[in-house]
Amino acid sequence: MKENSGMNIFGVANIILLAHVNPILGFWTYWLTAEQIETGWGFSTNMEMLVLLPWLVQLLCIPALIAAVVYLVMSAFLRHKKGILIANIVLFACAVAQLIVTNLFIWY
Repeated sequence: MKENSGMNIFGVANIILLAHVNPILGFWTYWLTAEQIETGWGFSTNMEMLVLLPWLVQLLCIPALIAAVVYLVMSAFLRHKKGILIANIVLFACAVAQLIVTNLFIWY
């Protein structure tokens, strides 16, 4: 069966999007992790109103995450290159993990 070139292009576009999303989310994850280590585990953040910035960044990253989910669902039905799929899965998992950790440190 022939590979779908449209899926490969969509996959590469998602890799580029997720490669930009991860460092942006990584900044806030690093900041909040360092704050948790500094203040001791178990306290919420001391950012006060500045906490709206990570949430705004997360909201702006949602379209890239939705595109990644669409690609992952479509890859189950259409032919594609395995390397592109693996890169998308890894980058998507890293972005979701950063979202979870950031919100965990904001709230708890």
